[in-house]
Amino acid sequence: MKDTKNRIKVITVLAFLIALLSVGIGYSSYNTTIEVSGKAIAIENVYDIRLDNINSVNTSLNTTIFKEEPSIIGNSINFAITSLTPNNSVTFKFDLYNESLIPTKIKNITLKGIEKYNDNLVYNISNLNIGDIIKGETKILDNTFSLSYKEAYKDEFGNPLNLNLENLSLIIEFEEVKE
Repeated sequence: MKDTKNRIKVITVLAFLIALLSVGIGYSSYNTTIEVSGKAIAIENVYDIRLDNINSVNTSLNTTIFKEEPSIIGNSINFAITSLTPNNSVTFKFDLYNESLIPTKIKNITLKGIEKYNDNLVYNISNLNIGDIIKGETKILDNTFSLSYKEAYKDEFGNPLNLNLENLSLIIEFEEVKE
């Protein structure tokens, strides 16, 4: 029986020592401070390409006017023209900004609202072509848009008509270049 009491004492003392060591180790690890020095740079990889700064809005004749001045909504430029006569044109300039780090490809360029006059009207944009890749953090300034009335649209008597074009929308579609 004496052996059993000694055994219990030894186990109790060992359990107390293990508990005391655990508390000491836990307390010291809790109070340890770790310091890190240096710089960290967070790079936000956001896809941000936009049209901006419409300027130099012009018509080739004083009789042709912009009924609605060009305005940017998202990736399109909306406008309206009245009294466009044969062999005349309208132009304006705009800028394109790729403010992200992501290279971007011009997927498509379309002018909506001229479908009825596809054979009579020609449009062009300088500096931009379908398939062009615009590198990150790049500005392409003074892209000139021109719309020309090349071949006269005629009425039922064969007389050339002046065109009133409402709800025109120059849409430039982009896609991210996968590396």
